[in-house]
Amino acid sequence: MSKKTDLVPRLIAAHRPAHPLPKSPDKNLGILEHVLWIALMRHLSQAHARAGLEALRTAYGSWNELRVSQTQEIVNFMRPALPDASTADLSAAARSMRAILQEVFQNTHGLDLEFLRGDLTAGAKTLAKSPVLGTSGVAYALWLAAGNNVPLIPPLLKALERLDLMPRTSSAQKAQDAVAALVPAGKELEFTLVFNEIAETWGDADDPAYVRFEILRDTPAGKKAFDERTQQLARAEVARKREEERQRKEDEKERKRLEIEAKKREREQQKVERQRKVDALAREKVQRAAQDKARQEAERKAAAAAEKVRLEAERKAEIVRVAAEKKAAKEAERAAKEAAKVAERDAKRAALAKIAAEKQAAQDEVKRVAKEAAAAREAVRKAEIAKKETAKKDATKKAEAAKKEAAKAAELAKKAEAAKREAAKKDAAKKAEAAKKADAAKKADAAKKADAAKKADAAKKADAAKKADAAKKADAAKKADAAKKAEAAKQAPAKAKAKPAPAKAPAKPAAKAPAAKAGHTKKADPKKADTKKAEAKKPDSKKAELKTAEPKKVDAKKAEPKKADAKKPAPKKAEIVPTAKPSTAKQSAANKGGEPKSPAKPKKSDSKSGVKPTAPKPVSGAKSGKASAAEKPARSAPKGEKPSKADKKGSAKSAARRTPLRR
Repeated sequence: MSKKTDLVPRLIAAHRPAHPLPKSPDKNLGILEHVLWIALMRHLSQAHARAGLEALRTAYGSWNELRVSQTQEIVNFMRPALPDASTADLSAAARSMRAILQEVFQNTHGLDLEFLRGDLTAGAKTLAKSPVLGTSGVAYALWLAAGNNVPLIPPLLKALERLDLMPRTSSAQKAQDAVAALVPAGKELEFTLVFNEIAETWGDADDPAYVRFEILRDTPAGKKAFDERTQQLARAEVARKREEERQRKEDEKERKRLEIEAKKREREQQKVERQRKVDALAREKVQRAAQDKARQEAERKAAAAAEKVRLEAERKAEIVRVAAEKKAAKEAERAAKEAAKVAERDAKRAALAKIAAEKQAAQDEVKRVAKEAAAAREAVRKAEIAKKETAKKDATKKAEAAKKEAAKAAELAKKAEAAKREAAKKDAAKKAEAAKKADAAKKADAAKKADAAKKADAAKKADAAKKADAAKKADAAKKADAAKKAEAAKQAPAKAKAKPAPAKAPAKPAAKAPAAKAGHTKKADPKKADTKKAEAKKPDSKKAELKTAEPKKVDAKKAEPKKADAKKPAPKKAEIVPTAKPSTAKQSAANKGGEPKSPAKPKKSDSKSGVKPTAPKPVSGAKSGKASAAEKPARSAPKGEKPSKADKKGSAKSAARRTPLRR
C-alpha cells in the first residue's frame, strides 16, 4: 500500500482532463466567460478560442442574445477574427457555446456564475447536473470561484476522507489545513480536477474512478469498491448466462410449438383443400343439373311462347273481325244521327230566325228607353258634381281658416311659455341669491319649488291627456261623418235607380211627374242637410276629398247598367204588354243585367237638359200610387211558357233594390 504523500502526485500525474482547459486564467474574464472559453477550446486552439470569445463579446450586448441566436449568425460574427478556422469547427464551437449557455440558464435561471464566489457549496449543488459542461468544466469554475484555490466542497472532502487522505472533521479550518498539507505547491487546479472527478464518478456504473485510476485500487476503499464491483459483475454475468439459457430454452420451446402449429396448419390446409375439391365437384354437378334444368325450362318456355303467339294471333284476328262489325254498325248509326241532326238543325234555324226578329224589335225599344234614362242621369250627375264642388271649396276655406287660427294659438302659447320660462329663470336667480345668504331658507324654498313643479307637471300632463282625448274623439267623429257620407253617396244613386215612378193623374200626367220628383227629392234632402251642418261644424280636407271622389263612384255605378246591357244576351222572346204589376219593367231590366230603364221617372233637370219626359197614357182601372203598364216597358213570358231563371233572378234583384226605399 502506498503512502499518502505518494498517492496525490501519482493521481495528478495519471489524470487526463476530458477536454482541454486554459493554462492560466484571464483576469479580464468572469467565471461564465471562462466557461464559454472552455467550450470554444473543445473545437479550437486556446488562442483562437480567446479571439473568438472576444469577437462575440463585442458583437452581442448580452450572452442571452447569443443563447437565442442561430448557429450561422454566431459563425458569421467569429469569422473576421478567425479567418483560418474551418466552418465545421466554428459551427461546432458555436453549438457548444449555445448548449452550455442553455444548460447554465436552466440550472441557475440566469446567465451569471459570479454567485459561486459567495457560496461554493450551493454552487456545487447547482452545477452538479451539468453533463454538457462536464466534471472538468465544473471543477475549473469552482476553482476560479475559490480564488484559484482548492474549493472545500462536501463531495471533494468526502472523497479525501474515503481515501483516508484526511480525517473526518466538522471544522472548516481543520479541513482547510488538512487539504493544504495534501496539495503540492502550485498544483491547486490539478488537485481540484482530479479529486472532483473522483468524487463525481466514484459511483458511476459504467466507468467508476477506481477502475479508471489503477492506483486507487491500492487504497482500502478503492480495493473494496473494486472487489465489490468485480463480484457484482460476476453475479451479473452469471445472471446473464442464466437468462441466456432460459431464453434459449424458451426459444427452443417456442420453436417446437411453432413447428407443431405449422404442421397442424398444414394438415388443416390439406383438409381444406380436399374439402374444396369435394365442394368443387359438388358445385360442378349442381351446375350441370341446373344447366339441364334450364335447358329443359327454355325448351318448355319456347313451346309455350309459340303456343301463346298462335293464340294471340287468333285472338287479334277475332278482335279485328269484331271491331270491323262494330265499326260498320257505328257508321250506320252515325249516318242516321247525322240525318236527324240536319233535320233538327233546320228546324232550330227557323225558330231562331223568328226569335231573332222578335229580339231585335225588343232591343230597339230598350235602347230608346235607355238613351232617355241615360240623359236624365247625366243631368242629375252634373248637378251633383257642381253642388259638391261648391261644398268642397267652402270646406277648404274653413279648414284654412281653422289652421291659421290654430297656428296663431300655438304661437301665442309658445310666447306665453317663453315668458313663463324667463320669469322662472329670474325667480330662480333671485332665489339662488337668497340661498347664498341663508342655507336653511334655500332648502325650504327648494322643497316648495319641487312641490310646485310636480303639481305643474301633473296639471300639464292632465291637460295634454284631455287634449289628446278630445283630438281622438274629433278624429272618430270625422271618420264617422265620412263613413256616413260615403254610405249616403253609395245609396243615393241606387235609390234613384231603383225607386219606381209615382202614379200620374189621368188628366195631366206631365204635371204629375215633377210633383213625384219633388216628393223623391224631399226624402233625400234631410241627409244632405245633415251633411252640410256637419261640414260647417267640422271642416276637414279629407271630407272634401271624399266628396270629390263620390261623384266618380256614382258615375261608375250609373255606367254599370250600360256594360251589363252590352254583355247580357237578349231574351229569346220579348213582348211589351200592358199590365198592372209594377215589377214587370224591373224584371225585364234585371234580365238584361241592369237597372230598370223607365221613362216614367222625370227628373228636375229634364227641363234644363232638354230631355222631355214621356207622358204615359192613363190606363183605366189602375190604382193610385202604382205605375201603369204603358209607363214601363215590361217583358212577359209567351203564352204557354214558364218564366226563365234569369227572369226570376231579375225579380229578386229588383225587390232587393226596393227594400231600402220601403224602410
